[in-house]
Amino acid sequence: MSEVRVWSSALVLSIAQATAMLLSYLTWFILTKVVSLKVLGVASASFSLLYLLSLLVNLGIHGPILKFVPNQEHRKTVITTSTILVLTTSGVTATLLYLFSHTISHILNVPRTCIVAVALWLVVNAICYLARYIGISLLKCTQVATIDVVVAVCRIVAACTLAVIGLGALGVVLGYLISTVLGTILYTIIIREVLIHLLPQSSRLDFHLVLRYSLPTYLPNVVSASPSLFGVLLVSSYYGGEETGLFYIALAYTQALTFLPTLATTLLVPMSSSSESDGSKSPNYSEVASLSLGLSLVLMVVGLYLARFFLSLLGTTYLRAIPLIQVLLTSIPLAIAMNVAWSSSYIASRPEQVLTYALPSSILQVVLYIVLVPSLGSIGAAYARVVSLSLGAGIAVLVAARLGMEIPWLRMIPSILVAALLYLVYILNPIESMYLELLTSLIVALVMMLLLEKLGIRVLTLVVRLAMVILPRGKIRGQGTNH
Repeated sequence: MSEVRVWSSALVLSIAQATAMLLSYLTWFILTKVVSLKVLGVASASFSLLYLLSLLVNLGIHGPILKFVPNQEHRKTVITTSTILVLTTSGVTATLLYLFSHTISHILNVPRTCIVAVALWLVVNAICYLARYIGISLLKCTQVATIDVVVAVCRIVAACTLAVIGLGALGVVLGYLISTVLGTILYTIIIREVLIHLLPQSSRLDFHLVLRYSLPTYLPNVVSASPSLFGVLLVSSYYGGEETGLFYIALAYTQALTFLPTLATTLLVPMSSSSESDGSKSPNYSEVASLSLGLSLVLMVVGLYLARFFLSLLGTTYLRAIPLIQVLLTSIPLAIAMNVAWSSSYIASRPEQVLTYALPSSILQVVLYIVLVPSLGSIGAAYARVVSLSLGAGIAVLVAARLGMEIPWLRMIPSILVAALLYLVYILNPIESMYLELLTSLIVALVMMLLLEKLGIRVLTLVVRLAMVILPRGKIRGQGTNH
């Protein structure tokens, strides 16, 4: 399999995921116009429950699928074993969710019908997850990317339509369920040839093989992602729909701003160690780390200046989320520092290192949620996230340094000081006019791009280097290597 094909596939999927993410945010933007904040909060709690349970039941099966399905020798074994594992865990969990739906509904302040819909959605989502990653493993990435976008569009239409006709939060959940069913059908169609070819064959089950290659990614993913979802559910449990809706919107706004630096890290960090064998020129780790962190600082400040304008577009009710956003935005550089270290650990073939900083951070986050949310509400959840990520980022930086990948802190100090100064200036003297705020945010973005080590020029330079690394490989290695 040509290296250029792998890179181009990753790029196609990244673009599709970015598009799907934007469409997802568009879905929520439309929903703020057609349903109440309380309904939005109930839907948010339902999604958080689904995503939390999906993290647990999917078992990180995409790891062995991506590794072994391209290989004819283990394809049948891995697909069969993975399917049995995921269907068993999702089926059992969905059954328990249904049986205890009344109790869970009472605890989370979510209607029982939504809990039942989530139980059904959990099983469908597990099948969709399997089919999607089998498609990716077969390098049908263009088809998978297209389906990702189609599903996102379907989600907008279905969720908003069902919500408008009076189904409320249940309509939103059912809309997402319908789009997932569509995705499952389409993913299955693109891998049908492989499935048809494998069905007549006898196969053995190898749970040890599958779990051996799934657990190293499964545990870090669960540990890293589950605390935020737990926080949303805890806010819903204590304060109901409106407070949950505000916290979810603030959290989504913050996480959306992390996409660009996360994408830069995901695509460019592997290149910092990929060119040593062939002498090609690629960005080094120091450049990538400072680029990702520099972008995160820019987006943190610009996000602060844009918050009022963005929330005003949603409606005056959502302006109550401004204090939450002001706190949560400070977590962006912390999350990116952890992401850089995460990528470093996988490059060094030491995925277990991720747990050394993700686990303490996640434990602290859950503990702080339990302590702060009952008394402080969603703002307590925001503080819990920032404090715990501070711990995780500190440990992550040390882990990256031990792997020989140090972040250039001396070069970053001026950037950090500029960002901190602009942040404090706004907090102490907030701009009341949303249009003046929009103009100021654009000016701040331009100024920071110039001041932060000429970040804009460095972004273009790294993109050019990315092309220089990929294109020669495509000409030399990409011929006659298809599998």
